[in-house]
Amino acid sequence: MKKYLPASLCTLFISIAFFSCTPDYNELGENNIGQTLIRHQWNVQVINSNTNTSYNFEDFTLLFDKGGLAVFNMDQIQVKGNWNMINDKVSLQLNATELSVKQLNRSWNVVENKSGSIRFVCTDPTSGEQLLLTKN
Repeated sequence: MKKYLPASLCTLFISIAFFSCTPDYNELGENNIGQTLIRHQWNVQVINSNTNTSYNFEDFTLLFDKGGLAVFNMDQIQVKGNWNMINDKVSLQLNATELSVKQLNRSWNVVENKSGSIRFVCTDPTSGEQLLLTKN
């Protein structure tokens, strides 16, 4: 019995190590949008299907933290605000004075979650706006 003890302990430790590892489901496309938002910096694009226009916030990033803080980095300026998520609806409120940034201050429904991007539509269906976040 004593000669099998080291092999049994080794097998036990390997089993614990193997089965206690958890994969990064967010990177595999799990639908946990809130965790995905927090983990990355995002490039932002707003598309308006009513006017066939698109505004790409080139070289700007949007960050979310788990405490509800949202930060939009514009050149050397940071525009702070807050965000929250209930089910698949994200509400964003940035303390911006620029009209182009203020258009982000809406409630958005998640419609698509891909590996490198998340697409939202405005909860107001008459606006025709979509928000596309892509990993920076």
